[in-house]
Amino acid sequence: TTHNELEKNRRAHLRNCLEKLKEIVPLGPESNRHTTLGLLTKAKAFIKNLEEKDKRHQTTKDQLLKEQKYLRDKLDQLHDDITLIKHSSIHKRRSISECSSGVSSNSSISEPETSENNEIFESSENGQCLH
Repeated sequence: TTHNELEKNRRAHLRNCLEKLKEIVPLGPESNRHTTLGLLTKAKAFIKNLEEKDKRHQTTKDQLLKEQKYLRDKLDQLHDDITLIKHSSIHKRRSISECSSGVSSNSSISEPETSENNEIFESSENGQCLH
């Protein structure tokens, strides 16, 4: 009758689901001898194991993301430092160049060496220009 057909279909569906579960859950060498209860118990343990691994992997991932952020921030800071050093170096070279051109033009006039000329020369050695 209809009830028997429904029950037969339900059991067939349950059997198919258990077969699929056997393919997923590692059962060991005697996989054909497992009872439904044994299969479900192994499936439960397998799921618990996967959840624990997932939790550990998530913790590791979080730590790695923090480390990555720290390293990216450090890299950005180093790039900023390099840019600053380059600009500082260019500015310093210009200052020295401007000072030395001022010194050479002053010295070509053949004026006697004064304390003012000495100050310009000394200051250019320090990276500063006083004129």
